Order: sequence, then structure tokens, then C-alpha cells
Amino acid sequence: MNAALETALAYAAEGIPIFPWRVDGNGQKKPLIRGGHKAATTDQQQIQKWWSTYPDAWIGSPLPGRCVLDIDKHGGRDGELTVHHYGWALSGAAIVETMSGGMHAHFKANGRTLKRLCGLNSPLPSIDLLADGGWCALPTPGSPYRFVNGADLSTCSELPDEIASRWAPLSKRERELRGDCDRLAVTAEGGRRTLLNELAFKYGLAVIAGKVQEHHWRDWLTIAAVHCGLPAEESAKTIDDAWHDAQEKAQPAAKTTKTAQTDLSSDFEAVAPWPLPVNGDTLAQELCAAIRTHVVLDEARLVGVAFWIIGTYFVPVATHAPRLAITSPRMRCGKTTLLRVIGELVPRPVNGENLSPAVLYRLAELVQPVFLLDEVDQQLAPSAQDRSALLSIINSGHERSGRVWRMSGEGAAMVPVGYRVFASMALAGIGRFGSDALRDRCITIPLERRLPGEETQRFDYEHRDRLHEVRSKLQRFADDSMNVVMHAAAIIPATLNDRQQDNWRLALRIAEVIGGAWPDRARQAAVLLSTHADKDGDDDDLGVMLLGDCHAIYGATEAKPDDWVKTGVLVNLLMKIEEHGWDDAQHPLTDRKLARLLKPFGIRSADHDFSPGSRTGRDIRKGYQWRQFADVWRRYLRVPP
Repeated sequence: MNAALETALAYAAEGIPIFPWRVDGNGQKKPLIRGGHKAATTDQQQIQKWWSTYPDAWIGSPLPGRCVLDIDKHGGRDGELTVHHYGWALSGAAIVETMSGGMHAHFKANGRTLKRLCGLNSPLPSIDLLADGGWCALPTPGSPYRFVNGADLSTCSELPDEIASRWAPLSKRERELRGDCDRLAVTAEGGRRTLLNELAFKYGLAVIAGKVQEHHWRDWLTIAAVHCGLPAEESAKTIDDAWHDAQEKAQPAAKTTKTAQTDLSSDFEAVAPWPLPVNGDTLAQELCAAIRTHVVLDEARLVGVAFWIIGTYFVPVATHAPRLAITSPRMRCGKTTLLRVIGELVPRPVNGENLSPAVLYRLAELVQPVFLLDEVDQQLAPSAQDRSALLSIINSGHERSGRVWRMSGEGAAMVPVGYRVFASMALAGIGRFGSDALRDRCITIPLERRLPGEETQRFDYEHRDRLHEVRSKLQRFADDSMNVVMHAAAIIPATLNDRQQDNWRLALRIAEVIGGAWPDRARQAAVLLSTHADKDGDDDDLGVMLLGDCHAIYGATEAKPDDWVKTGVLVNLLMKIEEHGWDDAQHPLTDRKLARLLKPFGIRSADHDFSPGSRTGRDIRKGYQWRQFADVWRRYLRVPP
């Protein structure tokens, strides 16, 4: 008899329901039967049928009456450090070695009803808590899973109260702390103490405001400090000093801040997660279908919007929050409709057409919402009163470390306060708005008016329930996949520049976790949308446009790198390119203007003898050698050598 089948029948004889599973090509654990772990059984005949179909399957089991500590040991993290921090011996558990080098500690549930808490929902760093609603791999001949301490599922002890007391859901703010502590745990030498101090101070204020339990705050920071290699005494002092600073800052404004946060909490209720596990592939298809119902988008733009929306749920583990720039050449192209649809799909949306800078940075600090700003072309117009302050906040919030500094207090007691403005933003407006720095931080979605044959449904609030169902599934997917996405590796197209890679990294990591065709679709969208943004930006950039026209002239005249061109000749050739306006009657291109535009690129004119070998004498004029342009063309036009 197959050894795995024999073991499966033995489990079933002990009253343990089982089912077959294996690891798929993406490294994901995948049940091999319809219904997954919910179809687990102790029926001997059914089990024999399963293993006759899947003879190399491994054994899995749901967890009625049992619970498991899944102690991870990969990606630079070690759950055993968490066990050591709390001083748990685990001697009564049935210990199973896992394929990642970690372990499963099996306990009897002692009549407790415990929920599955994984990733950033788990109160124990690098340890997932498996119970009702989840399943676990069981030792199987031929698999890496095996009992290692002599105990088995029938002889393991009941879950100790000291562990059960930690088995409780986390608040939103506590999940954010968990994510930041995981980031600290893998921080290299050189910035780890500074990051520890920043996190201890930031979340110390959250403890004082009642958003984070103090024991979670201290335990998680201490464990993360051990992970990244900080000496115990040094990290303890850093945490204590930050706690003292947080108390000093919070004391005069504690009452006001607590009242403000309490008032805001009713406006930003947490999204209720879908009660059942969600398949990422199916969810991404549902999300795209929901968006396309109301807005006409091609494949690249649809995928770009969809994965930006999914990314708003993974902000706790993101390093960058790309801005979604929804643009159109004219009104009535669907910008506001798309913004409204997005608002029903993202967590903690803030809709506003005229948010002041003060409201923007305070909301970002307090609740880290998703900002949905319409008509930003007017708010960020050169003549707008708050343009500079708004741009500063929007640009700074692109990176997790982003802050804006403001003076707080009165008179001689005024002190500079740094507000953390890291948050997702969708911006809608006509034309190209903001600045080059802002556009560099955007995933741009250009919209056009619908053609007569392009049908959509008018968006109104009767569609909210359907969109909220998708939103609930997005929250469940994020809850279950946060830790996986945080450790996922993204394959980023080489054609993207550094900022574009920052903008797309999170979306591409999520696509890798979802699997199927989505990684390729997301990469194609990244390339197409980034290429469009590059071209859109170059149209109004005179310097880059000039380089492109010079390159066209170089090719048309069949020049060689060592050839020279007279300044006047180059100006005349450029002025013949009518569509770019070099021959504008009021502001025509001149020798001096040409020199000014090329100077930032290091291209300068020089005296050159244009009559070598002439019998009539030397003809020394100002001109440009084409060789100067070669490296600049490669850098700014991506022209091959």
C-alpha cells in the first residue's frame, strides 16, 4: 500500500479528517479536491479514491478541536525569537518540522473557539495562528513534514493559557505597527536604530491615544530589534527614550487629540472582510469587470487602475504610494465617474475637490486614508493660492518616510512638528496638471470620450452594494495575503526608470501572488502606461523635444558623429519643423535660445573651421559637433548607441 495512503487512513481511524494537497508551480499550497479543506473526511473509501487519483499527494487537515502555532523561519525572520521572547517552552506540543525550516506546534484547543490569525493579523511576529477556518499540513511519508519531539496529535497537551491570552484580533493601527516592525526586522546596519526610534515614538503616541496596546508595542519592537541585530540594552533604551518623548509631546494635547480621533473614527469605519477565503485570480477578474461596467478603459488602463486599487489595501507593507493621475483633454470623459467608482472600492476614502493643505496632512497623519481629489488641474494651477503647499504634501506622501513640517504651539513654546503624510491618492483633472515632480510619482490613466458603440452603465448609488461586495473581498484577500505580498519578489521590466519601478513595485508583487496570467498583464500595463507618460511629458519639455528634433535632423542629413553643423544652419533646419513652433513669429528660435536650451545637457557650441583645404581662407564659425549629442540622446531619448 502507498505509504502516504496508509498514513492518511491511520489519521482517519483516529477521527482526524484529512484531504490531499500539494505545492503548485508558484510555491502555493493547493488542495487537490473540490471544496478544499472543507471536503476533508474520515471516510476510508473516499480517502482510498483520492490517493488512487493522486498517489503522490501530501496530507492536510482542518483544525476542529486543535490549534497550531505556525512558526516561520524564512525571509530573514525567525518565529523562534518570538517564542524565546515570551519564554514559552512548547514542550507539551506536538512539534512538526516544515518545508521552510520552521515548525508547527500542535495543541488541543481545550474547548476554545479560536479564529485563524495570519500575517499582519497575528499578534505574534513571524508566527501564524491556525485554528477554525484554516487547515494545516500533517506529517506525510515522502514530504518534508515530520514529527520531531516524540509527541503526536493524540498525545499533545492543551493550549496553555499564556498563549491563548495572546490569541486576539488586532486593531487597524496595531496591524500597521506589525507591518512596520516586520520592516524594521530586516533593516540593515546603518539605519536600524533610527528606524526603531521613529517607530517607537510614532506608535508610542498611538498607545497614548488608545489605538495600540502597550504590551504589543513594546514586545513587537523588541522582537524586531533582535531580528535586525540591535543589542538588547541599546534597543531597550531607545524604546524607553522614545516613550518618554511621546508622553511629553502628547501630554498638552492628549485630550484634544483623543477627542479628534474619536470623532473621526465614525467617519472611517473599517471594511468588513468577506467571511470566506478569496481566490486572487477570481477577485481580480471581478474587480476589472466592476470598473469596466461604468468606464471605458483599454486593457492596460483597466489593469493599471485595478492593481492600484488592490494596492491601497497593502499600504501597511508598501514603501511607495503611487498617485493615480486620471486625465483627459476635455470635460465629460469619465474622470469623475471613475473617481466615484474607485471611492466605493478602496478603504477609508476621502472625497474632496478643495481640501486645504492643513486638512490634508492632518488626515494623512491620523487615519492614513485614500484621498480622491477631483479637479486638481484648478487646485494645482500656477495661480492657485495653496499650490505650493499642496504639491509639497502630495509629493512627500509618495514615500513611506515622507513628512511635512509645521510649527505647533504658541509663542516661545512653538516647536517644529513632522506630520507623516504617506497615503494613497487618486487625482483627476483636465490636461497635464501639477509639476514634473508630481507627474513622475504618478501612474497616469488618460481617458477619452466614449464612441457611440461603447456602452457603459451610468454610475449611481444603487450600484454601491455590488461594489461594496468586491471591496469586502479585497479586504479579506489583503488580510490573508499581507505577509505573502510583503515577502514576494516582483519581476520589474528593465525599460522602467527608477521612479516608475517605485510606482509599480507593489502592484507587480501583488500580481505575482495572485498568479496565473496576471503578472504578465500587470507588467505589460506598467510598460505601456509608463511609455505613454514619458511621451506625454516630453511634449511640453522644450529641452527634450529639441533633442528629439536634433536627432531627426542628424539622421535626415546622414551626418556622422565627428561632423560639425553651423549654429545658424541648425537653427534654420529646426525652424522648418513647423509642428514644434520653432518658427513662432513672436518668439522664434535664435542662436542664443538654442544655446540656452542645450546648456543643461552639457552641449555647447564652439569655434570651428568650416573650410578645411579651402583656397579662399579660413571660415571660422560657431557650431556644434554631433558627437556631443550621442550620450545625451541615449540618456533622454533611449536611442541605442
